[in-house]
Amino acid sequence: MSRPAIYTFAHLALALCLAGLSGGCAAPEPGARTPIGQAELDRLETEQRRAAAERFMEQRRNLRLQLEDQTRLVQTHYRLSMANADLCEADIGPRTGAFIRSELDISTQLRPAARAELDLGPQLQGLLVAEESPAQAAGLLPGDRLTAFNGQPIKIGTLGRDFERQLQKTLLADAPYEIQYTRDGVAHTTLLIPRTGCNYRIVVVEGRVPDAYADGRAIFVTTAMTRLTVSDDQLATVVAHQMAHNVESHSTRRKGYAIGGMVLDMAAIMLLGINTGGSLSEATANALADDFESEADYLGSYMMARAGYDPETALKFWQILAM
Repeated sequence: MSRPAIYTFAHLALALCLAGLSGGCAAPEPGARTPIGQAELDRLETEQRRAAAERFMEQRRNLRLQLEDQTRLVQTHYRLSMANADLCEADIGPRTGAFIRSELDISTQLRPAARAELDLGPQLQGLLVAEESPAQAAGLLPGDRLTAFNGQPIKIGTLGRDFERQLQKTLLADAPYEIQYTRDGVAHTTLLIPRTGCNYRIVVVEGRVPDAYADGRAIFVTTAMTRLTVSDDQLATVVAHQMAHNVESHSTRRKGYAIGGMVLDMAAIMLLGINTGGSLSEATANALADDFESEADYLGSYMMARAGYDPETALKFWQILAM
């Protein structure tokens, strides 16, 4: 073969490589991935859709369980609050028995599930209505969408929690308030007359450990504790016990004792050069812990009886819980 022919052949081979027409021009780079076929892409997409659907159904199931927990707590808390308003003294306020929410009260990732499972939207609606409450007497039902309160339109996008807090500041017991709402697309108007009850909020806390506590202003119950109670009397035992802690101002008194112990801790350091590590503060804060629990047990049982629950359930339930 002549020299010009060799030169022409080399250029032709280079041109083929650059055009991607020759499979043997260069070895693949180390770690290079083989292109995924369409069948594999379809399989991955199907798996992702299935996983997303399972997550969505799990979210709906959890929301349904949370609503069941909240329903039991709202009903139990309302009965105890109304039956024992005279014991709460200064901590009383107007109660409606309605639990109002919108989808904006739900975390962003759970809103699609809330729309599907609870029919929540951007407009406020009564999510729960306690039995024998002013809201029930006014004819309100879960799912009713609130449009106006006392002639003032309710803005779409209002948080249910904010609306309830505002009501607590403005409502007066035994005074009538006009509520406008829609049910199945039909507009309705009714009168809501709040009644006086204990003014402690009830809060559901997501948790796997059965627990309940009070801070002087609210009562907190974990979902695990709610689901551990198999009867309304057992749940009333838990709520009444924590309500009794609030009535007796145990949280405030405990903080006061802790401050006294803190002063002793500081005095030990400054006068004696002894670092107690906060032990005196802790000791004084817990000095009357057993007495506080006994008071809450006694008063809680009394509050249960006044609300129509069986107080004998309390002792049995605490024994079960201690096992």
